[in-house]
Amino acid sequence: MVLNALLVRIVRGRIMAGLRTIRTMAKRDVQERFGDRLRQLRHDAGLSQEALAEASGLDRSYYGSVERGKRNIALKNIEALAAVFDLTISELMDGV
Repeated sequence: MVLNALLVRIVRGRIMAGLRTIRTMAKRDVQERFGDRLRQLRHDAGLSQEALAEASGLDRSYYGSVERGKRNIALKNIEALAAVFDLTISELMDGV
């Protein structure tokens, strides 16, 4: 009985750890995909990171970390970036 309960706890723990890993990977992936989308739009517009950050009202280093997929950006900042490119939020997110 005790061994059985112990095995159930171990299996549940591994499953939960696996789910946390999957969630973390998915979160990272969407942040990286969004950063790639921003980088492509910025290059297409011929803007530097500094110029885009200034135009959107974001700090340059913060913007750089968003573009590298290191930040979970707030919706108000996504809206500010979409405005710089004259896009809706859904257009900015296209392909992400």
